[in-house]
Amino acid sequence: MSARSDIESLVRSCWASDPGNEVWRSGVPAADGAVWIRPSGNTVSMAGVAEFSKDLSKCSTEILDVKINHTEGADFAFAVVKTRERFTYAEKHVNDDVATSTVLVGKGNDGKWQFLHGQRSQGQPPAQ
Repeated sequence: MSARSDIESLVRSCWASDPGNEVWRSGVPAADGAVWIRPSGNTVSMAGVAEFSKDLSKCSTEILDVKINHTEGADFAFAVVKTRERFTYAEKHVNDDVATSTVLVGKGNDGKWQFLHGQRSQGQPPAQ
């Protein structure tokens, strides 16, 4: 597989429709010190993302678009992922929106791609 397809596979696996949100709960492949920036602008560690994800239920994600920017031979790349995400937070806050996430990925010491940094936009209502 090419680096571009490895990166796209990583990104798609993290946003694949996962009703139990297990991918994020168990922790996405991420470098030590990787952070996620929430729509509020607050940063959270990837371990914090996993913890937050435990309060999500009825999860459904539809990937609308994935764009990968990678120069062949480089050990880093970024991806822009547009999704429609539906979930319930803490059994009372229902979310149904379209959001864009940007992730920076890099090769770990083991040669596998992992998240270095991520950020999710404020979601917008889906087009009706």
